[in-house]
Amino acid sequence: MLVEIMITVLLGDSNYRGTDWTNCCNNNVTPEGLFLDCVDDCFATQHVYFLTTEKSLLDLILINEPDLIYNVQDLGSFGTSDHKLICCNLDVLITKEKAI
Repeated sequence: MLVEIMITVLLGDSNYRGTDWTNCCNNNVTPEGLFLDCVDDCFATQHVYFLTTEKSLLDLILINEPDLIYNVQDLGSFGTSDHKLICCNLDVLITKEKAI
């Protein structure tokens, strides 16, 4: 049986310094609070739990199927940037149908 699901992965730099990822549903009207509420509304889970700059966790891996991301690692600095390189594994199986 083939089951299709839509997986959404969002990678990026949030620029929300001091975001409390343990309190995603705080109904806060700050930009950070609204962003966290949006993440929660989309059933997304954050998978980066280490500082990605000298002082903050800004770079994110958000996914709506949390069991598919594993082995998130800090690979060190990216050239002269203050951000870290992040590596992770995404566990998916892709099948293609032949066109007739």
